[in-house]
Amino acid sequence: MIFEKRTNTPSRRRPALAAALGLMLLAAPLPGHSQIYRWVDADGITHFSQTPPPSGQYRHMQAPPPPAEDPRKAQAKIDSINRHIQDQLDAEHKQAQQDRHQQRAQAQRATICRQAKKRLTALTIRPHILVTSHDGQTRRMTEPQRQADIKATKGRIAEYCSQ
Repeated sequence: MIFEKRTNTPSRRRPALAAALGLMLLAAPLPGHSQIYRWVDADGITHFSQTPPPSGQYRHMQAPPPPAEDPRKAQAKIDSINRHIQDQLDAEHKQAQQDRHQQRAQAQRATICRQAKKRLTALTIRPHILVTSHDGQTRRMTEPQRQADIKATKGRIAEYCSQ
């Protein structure tokens, strides 16, 4: 059985991190959204405070929520965040395409290298090579042709087999 190790690359963690941060911000108490305590003292005066009275009965009240943000500003923030996320996704997609292209090019270079090495071996081991001409005739390669082919094949090996 083959197990694939999955790594948490920054690109995979980014959406989860953004979601977690958003949830934390929503769950965090808002500034100005504090506790309010209400009580009436011995003289009948009603008091409101952020701290409970040192003694006696009091009523715990919820502070009103802060005023809502202007919907246009909120939408502008959302749009900005969405553009930023889309830009990141586009960059990651482009990088993945470049990586795939580079992998294909490396595989193609490796194939050409193997073929050139195999051809060089055949050219050096067998001095009498048969070739088929463009008109379909089979004939023996001449020694100058074989030497030229060896030189060209060594050039391909130098070009495609070195990184």
